[in-house]
Amino acid sequence: MITINKYDSLVQQTLRLLELNEKIRSLLNKKLTMEGVQPDFYGEVKPFADMVNEEGLKWKELATQWVMKERPKYIHTMQIETTLENLTNLSVSVFYPDLKVKRSKATIESIKYNLEAVIQQIEKKTLLNNS
Repeated sequence: MITINKYDSLVQQTLRLLELNEKIRSLLNKKLTMEGVQPDFYGEVKPFADMVNEEGLKWKELATQWVMKERPKYIHTMQIETTLENLTNLSVSVFYPDLKVKRSKATIESIKYNLEAVIQQIEKKTLLNNS
């Protein structure tokens, strides 16, 4: 991977959210095989949702500062907010049976796309600056 210098922490936090997004995907797949099982709210749901929220808020702060300073093409503050909102909502709803699977899979893909776009834009800008 390229050394990103001043945006290393944003890249690392974005990678962390990508990992959490994949965890949500695996929870969704697991849920499909465990139909009818109620989750343990305080043992499973709340700790996971709290972790996603905490990591997400760190990312949002870094990403918003980056967007305001660098003005990347195709990435705006509203996308940052929506990506975090989708991720935090899924971090809870993925545990419950009334979740719409098709919509959730599409949301997971959207989150992944936006997070990867942040990394790509940072890498692109870094390459241009190092040329």
